[in-house]
Amino acid sequence: SFGAMLAEEYGDRLDDKARQYLSISLDAARQMRELVDDLVEYERMTDETSHDTGFSAAAEIRLVQGILKEAVAASGARISVGRLPRLTGSAVRFRRLMQNLLGNAIKYMPPDRVPEIVVGARADGEFWRFSVRDNGIGVEPAYFRTIFEPFKRLHPRGRYQGTGLGLAICEKIVTGFCGKIWVESEPGKGSCFHFTIRRRKAEP
Repeated sequence: SFGAMLAEEYGDRLDDKARQYLSISLDAARQMRELVDDLVEYERMTDETSHDTGFSAAAEIRLVQGILKEAVAASGARISVGRLPRLTGSAVRFRRLMQNLLGNAIKYMPPDRVPEIVVGARADGEFWRFSVRDNGIGVEPAYFRTIFEPFKRLHPRGRYQGTGLGLAICEKIVTGFCGKIWVESEPGKGSCFHFTIRRRKAEP
């Protein structure tokens, strides 16, 4: 905050090198804030007890699209959502799960390609099986598991922003829903993230 005040009130009195140093400091502070926020959330996934309430998966994804509206507008992303079920558990955690997956689908995209994202779900025995498919840069098979580990980044921070905790948080959320998460992908042709959520007896 003080760095931002310094830039706003005294930036025009600084020479080019000083402004460059200040910009680097502000960027580092922003990255540290994001990291601390994600670390707190990652630990909270274990400590908090999820409330067993019913919610609409479709309604939560509409909220996520509103949260991501600036990224969607800037990228021109087209998001298609199929028919989704009602779920039981924490709506807030499901919303964060979808925010991370849709945000990644928009972010990890070649600069000359418009994001095409398809969200769907189907019954799979005792579970609902969700999928988030994109046409992005894809993932090498060697990293299909490691991308869910904390701080595992496949690309330099300067190319794609992030703390390296997004997919690790996703896995913790899905585990809390008694499910699993995995990816199918082909480099250069996109990825499909699958995850399962246990169905309750009262769910259709």
